[in-house]
Amino acid sequence: MMKIPLRLVLLSVASMTVSLSGQAQADKAPFTVTISAETPVVKAGKQVIVDVTVTNISKHEIDGGGVVNEMLGMDTYDTYDIRDNVGNPAGKNTIKHPNGVGRGTLPIIIKPGESKVVSADELGIVYNLSRPGEYTIQLSRRVAFDPKAGVVKSNTITVTVTE
Repeated sequence: MMKIPLRLVLLSVASMTVSLSGQAQADKAPFTVTISAETPVVKAGKQVIVDVTVTNISKHEIDGGGVVNEMLGMDTYDTYDIRDNVGNPAGKNTIKHPNGVGRGTLPIIIKPGESKVVSADELGIVYNLSRPGEYTIQLSRRVAFDPKAGVVKSNTITVTVTE
């Protein structure tokens, strides 16, 4: 009979608990998030803009806004998974920060059952989407300031970049 060290078993259980607890908390999130491309087909060099819609599924008002980083053209609550048609992650652009990063808060009150577009993220500032082809895009949005609170994942969309 094969013996598995107790330390390995405990480590596996602990890591499963951590990942499941983050997901469990995200499952209790007071909102869902949906993304859509303002223009699903864009020419290389043009900006890819994704509208982020938050729907309040709780029984109380929520603040659907986050913190907009004006230099990056994105809400800092949003993290994107962007992949080319082969499944490779899109590269990130080098961004120079001349005098720090400008930030502004964006409170957006959403009533129970209501949906609102909370941001229009300009993906081409951070991500290199200059090569022609199809890209799949999915957003993960933090549930709260606490990173342990988990994330809510959006639908996946496809954007085509042409020459």
